[in-house]
Amino acid sequence: MVEDDPNDAALAEREIRRADIVATFLRVDTREAMSAALREFTPDIILTDHSLPAFGAADALALAQQLAPGTPVIVVTGRLGDESAVQYLQAGAADYVVKDHMHRLSPAVLRALNVKQSRDAQARAYQLQAATYRIAQVAMNAPGLDELLPTVHQIVGELMPAKNFYIALYDAAANLITFPYFIDEIDAAPAPRAPGAGLTEHVLRTGRALLSKPESESALAALGVLQSIGAPSVDWLGVPLKQGDRTVGVLAVQTYTAGVRYEEHHKEMLQFVSTQVAAAIERTRAEQALRGSEARLKAVLHSALDAHVAMDDAGRVTSWNQQAESMFGWAEREVLGQRLADIIVPHAHREAHAAGLRRFLTTGEGPILNQRIELTALRRDGAEFPVELAVTPVRVGTSWLFSAFVRDITARRAADEALRESERKFGSAFQAHPSPMAIATLADARWVDVNESLLRLFGMNRAETVGRSGQELGIWQRDEQRVQMLAQLRAGGVFRDVEVEWRTRAGEMRSGLLSAEVIAFADEPHFLLHFQDVTERKQLEGQLRQAQKMEAIGRLAGGVAHDFNNVLTAIFGYVDLLREEIPAGSPAQQDLAEVRKASERAASLTKQLLAFSRQQVLEPVVLDPNALVEDFEKMLHRLIGEDVELRLSLGDARNVRADPGQLQQVLMNLVVNARDAMPTGGKLVIETANAELSEQYAELHQPVVPGAYVMLAVSDTGSGMTPEIRGRIFEPFFTTKEKGKGTGLGLSTVYGIVKQSGGYVWVYSEVGRGTTFKIYLPRVDAPAEELQPSRAPDSVAGTETILLAEDDPMLRPLAKGLLEKLGYTVIDAENAAIALEAARRHAGPIQLLVADVVMPGASGRELARQLEKTRPATKVLYVSGYTDDAIVHHGMLEPGLHFLQKPFTPAALARKVREVLDGT
Repeated sequence: MVEDDPNDAALAEREIRRADIVATFLRVDTREAMSAALREFTPDIILTDHSLPAFGAADALALAQQLAPGTPVIVVTGRLGDESAVQYLQAGAADYVVKDHMHRLSPAVLRALNVKQSRDAQARAYQLQAATYRIAQVAMNAPGLDELLPTVHQIVGELMPAKNFYIALYDAAANLITFPYFIDEIDAAPAPRAPGAGLTEHVLRTGRALLSKPESESALAALGVLQSIGAPSVDWLGVPLKQGDRTVGVLAVQTYTAGVRYEEHHKEMLQFVSTQVAAAIERTRAEQALRGSEARLKAVLHSALDAHVAMDDAGRVTSWNQQAESMFGWAEREVLGQRLADIIVPHAHREAHAAGLRRFLTTGEGPILNQRIELTALRRDGAEFPVELAVTPVRVGTSWLFSAFVRDITARRAADEALRESERKFGSAFQAHPSPMAIATLADARWVDVNESLLRLFGMNRAETVGRSGQELGIWQRDEQRVQMLAQLRAGGVFRDVEVEWRTRAGEMRSGLLSAEVIAFADEPHFLLHFQDVTERKQLEGQLRQAQKMEAIGRLAGGVAHDFNNVLTAIFGYVDLLREEIPAGSPAQQDLAEVRKASERAASLTKQLLAFSRQQVLEPVVLDPNALVEDFEKMLHRLIGEDVELRLSLGDARNVRADPGQLQQVLMNLVVNARDAMPTGGKLVIETANAELSEQYAELHQPVVPGAYVMLAVSDTGSGMTPEIRGRIFEPFFTTKEKGKGTGLGLSTVYGIVKQSGGYVWVYSEVGRGTTFKIYLPRVDAPAEELQPSRAPDSVAGTETILLAEDDPMLRPLAKGLLEKLGYTVIDAENAAIALEAARRHAGPIQLLVADVVMPGASGRELARQLEKTRPATKVLYVSGYTDDAIVHHGMLEPGLHFLQKPFTPAALARKVREVLDGT
């Protein structure tokens, strides 16, 4: 109210109140006061006096139109002419009232307010429509909430007082309220918080708008929503932001100025705007999320190891990542919008590319879509290279987008080729490997490949083995080894050089060292089996051990025989001397005869021991083995008896060099052994043939030397032998006969004689089927020698001088006495040094040296050499019960040497001495 008279002002107020109009009045009387009031608040109506000192109704109307446009102004005056009234109305006044007719004031106020309300409603409707349109436009263009929300604030501020404005959003997943936009003249933006008991939370919970005024505090307090957060405001107005039925946030305004208040129409206006704001926020957030997703996708595509290329249904490039730039040589800015075929498809394939695109757009089918294919691509420099391509069509609205990942497989092609070459080499090496090998799956141990060596080992073909396991093939002798191998391999270990036995199709057991380890094969775990066949090696090792054992036993037997022969020679000598001195009919003669018989049996045993140990002296000649067998046939018939059938199978055997007596001993021992193996009768076959022992045979039968041989075989149909017995038959004193039935030296004698003759003996036997002994003697091309029977000298006495060198204290005096008794002069010595000294002192001739071969110090052979230097005419006779290389080579006596084997009788010594002296 612009009035300088308080009474007139009171009169106007009273008239208005009398019309039941509830109003708040503020009176001003100067321009300054009116300006200050209008800047503080906007009144619903202005009443102004026509005339004030220095300030009139025209000035007030102009000021009101400037500071409170749209607010109706009524001129109240004491008197006013029609012309002035028209001027006020034309200037924009709503009405005029003369103070003499104050009863017209209330109707004029009501009429002006109605007009204002109608005009305001239209303006607000227009403003709301314009505001919602602007908000929608901003939402479409704003890149994010940071750009959208300030503009929303500006638009709301144009509709209503909104100096203090904020938007709160609720994150249900995190149960947090955040304030992405908060403008306040007093408080700073709150930190994100969990929902509490504030006004914002009340709107969130209820989903209804709330206008909080000082006079409604008691009602709100009863609801428990008056929690003080920040500075207290005069009015607070908040409306929900909804997406469907769900409240996602709150739009709020508040005022701290007493003259700036919010009413229901403000709430309605804000509610109307909130719908568009919520939609704008959601759209902006969605677009922002989409842009973020697109940015992340682009980042992912740009960081991909493969090139990514996209084209539209017109064949033009829409996406091109960094790997595509590196791979093809084109920058993204150069290719976007260009025809893809012109950039990376080789000229030869462009028509097919265009045809495939047309076919897909027509039928929805394409030959290269939704699969990985390999083809050729084009670089910027025109070079073609192999790529792996995966193309996926994506429907975008009514259009199609083709997304392709491209991988340069130049290196992979080279690696694949290298792998194929490596696999080819591996396959060749695998198949050509001399050891049996197989590849099997780790899961079920089925063989997926085997080499030729393994097939030969088992006697099978590939179809029989591939796809089956070793267990199914029945090759494992001990299944627990198979289980152990698989357990170790599946636990990540290895199976290395384990001795196993595998069974061939023919039932033969093969020993070997088996190794297995896991390998990568066909993208699945497999294991590689390697079998090192050591069957023959084990046989050779067994033969070597047997030979070493026989050699050791032979050395022992030879040593025993040597010492025993010295004893027997003394026994023979003294028994024969005693028998010559005792009368023929004396009982002592019979006793001495028994002693001599026992000595002869002992001598036979030592002879067999020496034969086994290959330390007897042989006197070989070239002989025909067939003739020897035929000459011996009659004696063999007497040996075997009538119930054993003897059959000779004599081939065109060539000659051999052997001691005929010893070879007959071998034959006799084998025949006797065969007879004893056939107690109820059977067949005995003696066979001769030429034989060529190859290197392969020699490898399997160590220590055989390849060459030409003559085979002498003795086979029977007797009881046969087990492998355990067969492994010991050549050991001296080993026998399977009952006690008292055999000495156990028969086969050991055979072994020694054959070995000393340069040959080999092998035995083949099966229990219940019989035994075959095969003797191989070196073949000679010389003609057979005629055997001359030995002729005894006419007299064994003599007068020559003999130098006797014998270390044995029993034999030396015995031999000296025997020779002196025959008329010889004997010079005796216990070793070579004494013998040489005695010969030096003896002035007369020495016709014969009788020397023991083995003596302490120099041997008998060395003694003979030293003596020959001073007495070259002296003849030499060697005696020994044990030979070495001094006078023999491999058991053969050196030509021109004379030897007498211990034990010998006095008569044998006398005959041999006379033979040497006489040169017969």
